[in-house]
Amino acid sequence: AIERVVAKMSFLTRPFARAEVKAASPTFRRVTLEAAPDAITVTYDVGKPVRPPSDGSPGQWTRDDGDVYEVRARFEDGLLRQTFKNPGGERLNVFRLSPDGRTLTIDVVVDSDRLPEPIRYQLVFERERP
Repeated sequence: AIERVVAKMSFLTRPFARAEVKAASPTFRRVTLEAAPDAITVTYDVGKPVRPPSDGSPGQWTRDDGDVYEVRARFEDGLLRQTFKNPGGERLNVFRLSPDGRTLTIDVVVDSDRLPEPIRYQLVFERERP
């Protein structure tokens, strides 16, 4: 998905855009979700948990490389919507659990004024067995 969108950019800006989007949109092997009355915690792999308030109001999260994001999360129509925003752009994650609870799908949209169009893709995870 990243390659399809950055291919529309000039050959001078393409490598920088590719690197920036890949840094903001890594793929993960494991996702852990915890919902509490005051916060929704999402942990990707073994990274630092993302823990914004559960009412959709903004929280702050700092990525491992030091980039700071405004983060929001809220449940809406049975889906968890999580957004990351900073001056470089925005990422929306929409989490959907399959009816049998075995598969978690995350629909991802990465957008920036520097991209010719949003980048869209899905991540699919299977529930770990105890």
